[in-house]
Amino acid sequence: MVEPTFRALELLAQLVVAATGTKITYSGEQHIPERGGAVVAINHTSYVDFLPAALAVHRRERRLRFMIKAEMQRVKVVNFLIKHTRAMVRAALDGTLAAVTSSTDPHFGMQVPSACPDVPANVLNPKDSWTDKKAYEVAARDVAQRFEKNFQQFEGHVDSTVNKAAIRAAA
Repeated sequence: MVEPTFRALELLAQLVVAATGTKITYSGEQHIPERGGAVVAINHTSYVDFLPAALAVHRRERRLRFMIKAEMQRVKVVNFLIKHTRAMVRAALDGTLAAVTSSTDPHFGMQVPSACPDVPANVLNPKDSWTDKKAYEVAARDVAQRFEKNFQQFEGHVDSTVNKAAIRAAA
């Protein structure tokens, strides 16, 4: 069975790459075998190197699994992904999130749940994780505007449902 948490991250990574207009150059994909086992060694230059690696392998219609050293759990973002992403996906799939109140994020228009089992409340709303709330507002507005600008190139190629769900940055 496909592991849903990592698949959700793959899809999210693809969406973020497309929505932000990020260009990733892949090389050496031809060395990834079409089937059977393989070891992909990543020479890390950042904590998110695993995402482009996963996307490269996905382009070959393969799935990538990771081993990480125990010390990586000290990296807050990695630890969050390990502990909480599965809990959020599980709550979405079993209907738990549908039963909680939510608020609309003013920058991205998506619903933010007020609670989720096994996920601390302060991580559900990204603004709550920033000590400088004004800096968050500036950064969120900037990201929303970049998403909106980049999405313009896709508007004529998607149906009205997708266009209605697109981020529309506040003026």
